Amino acid sequence: MKLPRFAVWLGVGLCLSGLWAFSALPFSPSIQSFEAADRHLHQRLLPKVEVESQLVSDTAAYNTVIPPLADAVPAPATYPLYGAQPTNEAGVVYVEIYSSAEKANAARPDERWLVDVAEAFNQQRQTLPSGQVIQVGVRNIPSGLGAQMLAAGKGQPAGYSPAHGLWVELLRANGVPVVPVAPALVANQAIFALQPQVYDALAAGGEVSFDRVVAAILAGEFEVGFCNPY
Repeated sequence: MKLPRFAVWLGVGLCLSGLWAFSALPFSPSIQSFEAADRHLHQRLLPKVEVESQLVSDTAAYNTVIPPLADAVPAPATYPLYGAQPTNEAGVVYVEIYSSAEKANAARPDERWLVDVAEAFNQQRQTLPSGQVIQVGVRNIPSGLGAQMLAAGKGQPAGYSPAHGLWVELLRANGVPVVPVAPALVANQAIFALQPQVYDALAAGGEVSFDRVVAAILAGEFEVGFCNPY
């Protein structure tokens, strides 16, 4: 049986177009090492990246609408909770504490001591004068993010235990009333860590103090880097 001439030419056309499409695909050499990946990145990929710079006018900057803080921070429930869990039982009073990870990360044995304390307390079944049992939950939330949640009114824990007392002062500056129960649970300090050559350069001019470090930073003598506290 003879195929219609149209069907024959259609098949030939599809074969040729498939062959052309296959031959047009970019050839990617096999990457088996870090060095090969680095060469491929710098020789094949980065040259194709185009970067543009655009200045934002003062008018546009002034008119930029910053979303409310409550819309920018996540819900506290998205962070892990250890110890007791929220309950509607009439005979239980649930108390939740926001704590920084270095003492509330139950996944690591050297960072879970506050969780261990809460669990030990829960096992004691301490009660209020009303007879209700007190149960404590510890939610692992970064200090800065916890402060933002409190400032935005997005979370209302019974307690807040950040990594440093400066977070309490920031909350006060944002108009959030706080009542410190203890000045610190663990001794901690906010510090400047200097590279040896920077310290030696400062020491050549006298004692290396906090004021001298800040003055040197402001004078542009060296740059300071810090992690995002939030």
